[in-house]
Amino acid sequence: MSSELSTVILDANLLVRAARGEAQEGRWDKVMSLCEEALSFEAGHRDAWLLLANAQLASKQWESV
Repeated sequence: MSSELSTVILDANLLVRAARGEAQEGRWDKVMSLCEEALSFEAGHRDAWLLLANAQLASKQWESV
């Protein structure tokens, strides 16, 4: 794995970790923003997609995708 790819994956993982913390506080707009940013780094990031979907459901914003 190249160092550039490792950095992208690390960045996406850090963003998802931050989004999980925001989810615990119920800050759904922030969760969605962080997940969308993580997905811009790694479009197939499973946890980012799942957390984004949960945040959209929790905030009733499922039409914004």
